[in-house]
Order: sequence, then C-alpha cells, then structure tokens
Amino acid sequence: MELESELERVYRAFRSSLTSSEARAGGSGVMFSSLEMRSRGWEVLLEGDRAINENIRFRIPLSFPEKGIPADQCLILGHGFNETDYAKIFPWSYFLCRELGIPVLVFPCAFHLNRRPSHWVKLSRSLYHKRRQIKANRSSSPFNSVASERMSEAPQRFFLGALQSHGDLLDLVRLIRSGKLKVASGGQLLALTQEGAIVHFLGYSLSGYLFLGELLLDGEGLFEESKCVLFNSFAAWDEANPVSVLVVDEEAYRKGTDFYLGTYRLSSPKEFVALYEDSREGVLFRRLFLRDSGFSPLKAELAPLRDRLLLVADPHDPIFPGKAIARHLGEGMATVFLTLGRHEFPFNISRTDSESFHHLAKAMRRSWLPAPSYREVFQNWLALIVRFLTGFPFGEK
Repeated sequence: MELESELERVYRAFRSSLTSSEARAGGSGVMFSSLEMRSRGWEVLLEGDRAINENIRFRIPLSFPEKGIPADQCLILGHGFNETDYAKIFPWSYFLCRELGIPVLVFPCAFHLNRRPSHWVKLSRSLYHKRRQIKANRSSSPFNSVASERMSEAPQRFFLGALQSHGDLLDLVRLIRSGKLKVASGGQLLALTQEGAIVHFLGYSLSGYLFLGELLLDGEGLFEESKCVLFNSFAAWDEANPVSVLVVDEEAYRKGTDFYLGTYRLSSPKEFVALYEDSREGVLFRRLFLRDSGFSPLKAELAPLRDRLLLVADPHDPIFPGKAIARHLGEGMATVFLTLGRHEFPFNISRTDSESFHHLAKAMRRSWLPAPSYREVFQNWLALIVRFLTGFPFGEK
C-alpha cells in the first residue's frame, strides 16, 4: 500500500502537468511539465487527416530532476501501436528519471496518445458495432475499432504517419541538443539540457522501429553517441501477430499487410508509390517493418550500432515472438529475456487474464501502478535499463 499511495499522488501530479508548461513537483526529486510542439510535417498526410488539429499541435510530457540540470544527456520514451493513454508509461518515465537523474520525455507518434481527437472515444463505439459485423473479423473491439477502421480504409496512413513522426522527432531532438529545451518554474525558465546533449531512446513496441530508424538514417550526426533500448519490439510486421482487441482486428491487419507487400501499387497515387519505393525513408521503412520485402535481414546495417543497442523482450510474447525478433535483427545483439506479461500492458496484465472488455478497461485505468505479481520484474527491468544507459557492463556488480 505504501508504493500505491506514493505513486497515486505522483501520478496525479503527472496528469496535471500534461496540459501545462509550468513545472509541478512529483516526488523523490522528480518534477513534471509538458512541452508544446507544432508539427511541421502534416502536409505529407492524407487530405482529411491534415485537418486534425490535435495531431498538429500537441504536448510532450517531461519528467526531470530537481537537481543536476541542465543535463548532458536525456532519454526519450516511446509507445505502442494504438496507444491511447499515458498511464502505463508514467511509471517508466518517473522511475527512470529518478534513477538516471536526467530528463525523460515521452514522444507521441502521429495520431496516438494526446495527438488523437477526443471525439474518437465516442466514434470507437459505433465503429465497433460496424466492424464486428465483418465476417471472420477476429478481435474486433471498442479499443481497436478506430485504428482498425483507419488502417482498413487507407493503409497508407501507417507510412505517412511514420513520416510525420520522423520529422517531429527530429525537431524535438534538435531542440534538445541546442540547449533550448526549457520549462517554466517559479517565474523562471529552466534549461533542462546542455548544448550537444546526448539523446538516448527506449523504444517500446511500435516506437522501437522509429527510434532505430533514426539511428540508421542520422543524416545530421545527431545520434552518434545515442543508445537505444528495443523493448518488446522489432519482429517483422509480416511475421508478427498484432491481431488483438487492444491493437488491431484481423481485417485491418490483413489489409495493411497485403497493401505493404504489394497491393499499394494497384491502389495508390504515383506520388505515394515514388515516396514509398524511392525515398530513403521509404526504403528504410520496408527494411525495418517487412521480412518479405526483397531485402536481406538487418544484421549488416546494425553491425556498427550493436554496442549501443539492447533488446529486452518476452520469449513467449505472441505479438512479437522472440524467435521472429531474432530472425529480423540477426544474431549478436545484447538481449535479455524477461517474463513481462501481456505485450500491450507489460508489468500490468497477464496473458492469461480475462479478455472481457470490462476487465481490460479496469486494468488499463490502473496501469500507472505495476501489478503486484510483476513488481519484481519491473524493478529488474528498471535496473537493467539504468545499467545499460549509464555504461556499466551487465555482469558488473
């Protein structure tokens, strides 16, 4: 109960900071704030998506230490596909900030988290009733109905959203490294990072592809010293099994996979085909996401980065199976296997828990608190990430 009461109080401070630029005290020397950003990459989107203002103007949650700023390093956390709330990511951000003593930011990809319009909540109910009528459409639910409908309706949104996220992330990293990342506190502006600060990444699920992609592209030399943790991430999309009531339904996954494996040529404007096939970003997108893309595995490309990469995964994860991750990334990467629970809610929900919508909704609302049965593995995971990012060998005490 002591941990629960502490985290509940700290979580309230975190939630209140999501709509404010003024710093708020969390606990244990950690402060919370949020950074307002405006996306510059929205023009790449489909015409109807360009008008979604929440995806263009949005806030990025910040956790930062009371002491030791401006810091010479920081960490950016990512999230999974169809992520709708910051609750489960809050303890990762809070405890990593506390243990590392550096700023931690949570980057929301396009059309995820607070970059979604609020009316999608109501829309999800009507779309669920629509999509459950599709024959043999496994795993349709109110949780995934909007993401599934958008994928089924226009699969190119997945790639175009990735391009927008890529541009937004680069803008954020440039701000961090310029030394101009600042927050308001007590009538003053506090600089959180030094000029040239090193930016590290923790890429959970979907965001792992984006973060590793940045390290591979790195046309500006922004990530030459960056480390990246791939957390429950990096099976090839066509070897993964993301069909889940919390991710996408069967029809959406099938249409998306078919599209990116070839049908895009039959249904897309020539401008999209050129962007997807010929741009550096399009070529890398196919290498990162698709096993059956005509390219060799990623082992050769990752060789120069291997000392800066760590894979943490659950060997029995049905969405991103451990063997599929190994096939996609190649051998030789530092890898730690942990029993993490359900892919979509590590440290919170067991894979054997009820699939009832009521049970899942209740567990999701309380995901700001790691479940008792997963607290030991959460502490082990936390210690592992800290050791990797601070440069200590895994075998050193």
